This record gives sequence, C-alpha cells and structure tokens, in this order.
Amino acid sequence: MHTQFDLAAVLCLLGICLGALVYGLADLSFSISGYVWLTMNVIAISWYQVMMKNIASQKLLNTLGMTLYNNVLSVPLFMLQTIINKEDLRDASLSSSALGILVASAVCGTILSITAVAMNQYMTATSLMVLNHVNKFCLILLEHFLIEPTLTWISFAGTLQVRFLSIWQLK
Repeated sequence: MHTQFDLAAVLCLLGICLGALVYGLADLSFSISGYVWLTMNVIAISWYQVMMKNIASQKLLNTLGMTLYNNVLSVPLFMLQTIINKEDLRDASLSSSALGILVASAVCGTILSITAVAMNQYMTATSLMVLNHVNKFCLILLEHFLIEPTLTWISFAGTLQVRFLSIWQLK
C-alpha cells in the first residue's frame, strides 16, 4: 500500500492504458454500453483488489480463511439473482457430465481463489491489478487465434502493447 513508483513504472502503466484504449477504439464490435459496463467492472475489481490487499496485509485471516470468507460473500448475490430471474431450482437436473464439469469448475475456482489470496501477501496492489486486467487481454488473444479471428491489426497491436508492457511492469 504506500508504494513509491519510479518514472519508468508510471510510463509503463500509462502505456498499458494507451494500448487498452487503442484496442477499444479499434474494436469491431464497439458498444458504448458494453464499455460503460466494462469500465464499471474495472473500477469494482480494482477497488476489490486494493481492499483485499489491505485485509491481507493486516493478516486478520489466513489464506484459507480469506478464501472461505471471500467465496461465502458471493452466496447472497447468487441467491438474489436466482430470485430476480424467478428460477425454479426444484426441477434442476444435471447429467453426469454436466455435474462433473460443475464439480471440476468448483475445484479449479477454489484453487484459483486460494492462489489469488496467497498472492496478495507478496505483490503490490498495483501489480495485482495489472496482472488481473492483463489476463483479459490474454483471453482476447486466445480467442483470436483459437476460436475466431476478431482483431484488426490496430486492435491486435494495442493488445500486444498491453501484454508486453505488463510483462515488463511485473518483472
């Protein structure tokens, strides 16, 4: 939390923001409402990351306690969403393969959550935010190469700029 940044780190973060802006402006499926929601998501995740770093630095809970507390907080939101969508869970039946995928997802999510909470003890809040948000650009590149090419050359250049500057920032 009280980390001092040198000029190179500040320029790197500005370069990451510029690369993200270049990507967004060249996005073929640009939607102002989509980018408003994305901006709200980035603000919420950044705030959450700073709060988690603050809690982790105070060492109020160990890694497993933080993970449990963090994941239990999502249960009321899940229940509220279920009520809002008027979902009837009494008739919910899953095939064995769907159940297996659900269990595997829960196990992977738990491992990811434990790892993320543990990383809070070793990284600055800024580095955690860069890592978290830059992973989204990794998914954009994976989608482009493995699923469907959706990037223009300009948006591809913005994506690469974010990736390379983030690697440099996290070194």
